[in-house]
Amino acid sequence: LISRHGEDITFWAYVAAGGIGHKIQLLSSAGKLLAAHDLSVLVHRLVAADFDGDGASELLAVDARNVIELLKVEPAGLRRLWRKDLRVPESYRNWENPRGAFFAFSAAAADLDGDRDPEMIFGDTYFNKHAVLAARASGEPLWITPPLPEGMGNWRRVAAFDRWYEFYSTAWVTAAEAVPEFPGREVLAVSGGNLRIFSAAGKLLVSAESALGFADAKAWGGFLYLGSTPSGDETIYRLPIDANLPAAFAALERQGLARRVGDNLARLREQAIGARSAPGRTEPRHAISMLGSPSSEEAARRAAAELKWFRARFPYPHLQPVAGLRAIEPSPPLNPAGQPWNRRRWETDSTNGTQTVEQIVESARRVERHRIPTLFNVGHSCMPFVTLETARRILEAAPTALEGFLTSEDENPLEFPPFARHFLAPLADLALEHGGKKVMTKNKGLWWFTMPAEPAVARELFSGARRGVFVSTTEDSNSRTPEINLMSRVGLRQAGLVPRMRASIHQDLFSFNRFHQWEYPRTGSPYLRLLVAHTVLGATDFEFRISDRFNESAGAEFTLPGRESVEIFLQLLGKGLVLTPEPGQLANLSPLGIAVHPAPEKFKDDAHNGHAPQNWKPDPELENAVLPLKGCLWGLTETAPHAITRVLFNKRRQFGYFVPPTPYGAVVFVPAAADLAKVQGVKKWWHTDGVRLWREGGRKLTGAAAAAPLRASLERAARALPFRTSGDDVFFQAIRLAGGAYRLYAIDPGWLDPKDRRIRIESSAPFRLRDLLTGEALPARDNAAALVVPAGALRILEASR
Repeated sequence: LISRHGEDITFWAYVAAGGIGHKIQLLSSAGKLLAAHDLSVLVHRLVAADFDGDGASELLAVDARNVIELLKVEPAGLRRLWRKDLRVPESYRNWENPRGAFFAFSAAAADLDGDRDPEMIFGDTYFNKHAVLAARASGEPLWITPPLPEGMGNWRRVAAFDRWYEFYSTAWVTAAEAVPEFPGREVLAVSGGNLRIFSAAGKLLVSAESALGFADAKAWGGFLYLGSTPSGDETIYRLPIDANLPAAFAALERQGLARRVGDNLARLREQAIGARSAPGRTEPRHAISMLGSPSSEEAARRAAAELKWFRARFPYPHLQPVAGLRAIEPSPPLNPAGQPWNRRRWETDSTNGTQTVEQIVESARRVERHRIPTLFNVGHSCMPFVTLETARRILEAAPTALEGFLTSEDENPLEFPPFARHFLAPLADLALEHGGKKVMTKNKGLWWFTMPAEPAVARELFSGARRGVFVSTTEDSNSRTPEINLMSRVGLRQAGLVPRMRASIHQDLFSFNRFHQWEYPRTGSPYLRLLVAHTVLGATDFEFRISDRFNESAGAEFTLPGRESVEIFLQLLGKGLVLTPEPGQLANLSPLGIAVHPAPEKFKDDAHNGHAPQNWKPDPELENAVLPLKGCLWGLTETAPHAITRVLFNKRRQFGYFVPPTPYGAVVFVPAAADLAKVQGVKKWWHTDGVRLWREGGRKLTGAAAAAPLRASLERAARALPFRTSGDDVFFQAIRLAGGAYRLYAIDPGWLDPKDRRIRIESSAPFRLRDLLTGEALPARDNAAALVVPAGALRILEASR
């Protein structure tokens, strides 16, 4: 910043900082606080530039993602010059942005037109599909990029453009002289793996696509610097900004560790395709949600052709592809008080279009005619999209094709109990009456830890015959606690409360907090490892929501992430190399479990805060809780040493533990009101309400006082496991087979930091060991075997006594 007073110019170096505390702080170069200014919600982005031409820099601040303020640095402090909303044209309104805001997930300033006054440049994310907005130094919009063509979404390559766009990635913006024949600087926008260059007037000049994807972009000193792809790419890419930039961008390839991970997956794919089927499978049918939506006759024919493609590519009768179909009536269904359950949510989803009840019932008849197994999406955020009567008519219209019903993100802890009682429970009764169709509520965060422990919820959903139709499923995108959600669902299955689990892979699993949007690892490695780990813990059904194929129907072709995840997984699952165990087969389940009691209200408020970082408030009790820092804010924050997730799973950061290390075996969470004596594989219990930890009748502990005795208990319990691992962190599970054999799975748990894991498998008795994929016998001496789990990959082994 340059401070100018009269004719005197004084050069000062300042640091401007902000974040969740609503406050911009201006610091001296020595760290002394010089001035502060409060924003309304949060400090999302900051840019320094001389916007008013007086020789001194101003501060441009983005508040709450879609409001901007310009601040003057004066001797008396920071003074607001103006505050303005960022808006988009009417044509941009969509179901994620029905109110037409522009969300500045990236911001920069540069003199684009050569008049010495900097323009403001902003990049949006999923709300407006990577839009770029330029504004004058006064904040008045100059231009905005047109909406990307429909169809350039998550699922298919568009032939005319030969690329795909990740819906949830950010358009990172920067500026440089990139196209000499156009006057002024150009705007460079990098979103996922797409590079676009716009003229100073907003004309698209260049577009290029890379096989990689990038987490940031910055033009500096004649070069474009690209932040590496999430998940294993340790490279910063530097490209000269010249006429060859588009070609150089398109030619980029994986380097270093990312290349090694790709090689490991290519080798694993060859092994999976070439392997023979293995015995031991117990699950007669895996439902796999991956078909296109049969929303019309033409779409139904495409889905039917896609089903035929699947059967030819994966000829395993127990793998059943399933389609998804959204049903939303023209007016919001009403709760018992005669009001819409969640009008705002209904208004948001209804922008995608509604249907009459007759049209919804006809869609059910359509999937029945085409014999397309279909899951109907009938709600979101505790807002039913159809009435129970309409659900009944769907059941009657598709008696064989209907897979069941799904609602999503029903995560409001106050609204869910009545939603469960008055919608999900009677929906389950209807499903039971019509042959036991499935009912799912798909939730992230700590939902599967907190809600089943609530007496009202347990009574309605997880007791009696209803428990037989519920499937526990998650959408752990933007989640800091996926390992707790996972082990809570495993616990429900071991207790017989929810007999089926569904494992889901979503493209936006890499949204590590609400300040950034990542959805483009451009590798299948994290998805493959999640699917295998969750399956060997009990997942029976699966959902794929990543860009795994370039198109649907009979001509489907796997993308690179799809070849490295979905294709390998379906081969392993189809051939019985990856098994869903019966509850009694989980051999490396810790005999020590965690019984969950109803959580305090403020704990639930924090645990279920998935979208609003500004709602966080400091609370010493919650920060010293056994499960601290749970909400959407914390991202890559270091996990507290006293957190039970650090003790159970060696969790080091508050993001990325979708495949948790299991140093003591899988440790499950079960509602305390369940019959704990009947939980298969668990013999002893600690108790928790999320804040405190205690033994039955013992003192309630928090912080370090809880961590030490829990660790000691886990160490003692782990001695009873048939196999243990030592060495590097690894996810490890053993499935007990007939005749004294075991199927062993060792998986690299590194989500952002995969690496070769050198481990030692130990047992209390001698055993023989072989690699099930290669057939290679592995040396085991003194009741132990040493091996390496390749970075970003896994090992499937067979042990026998």
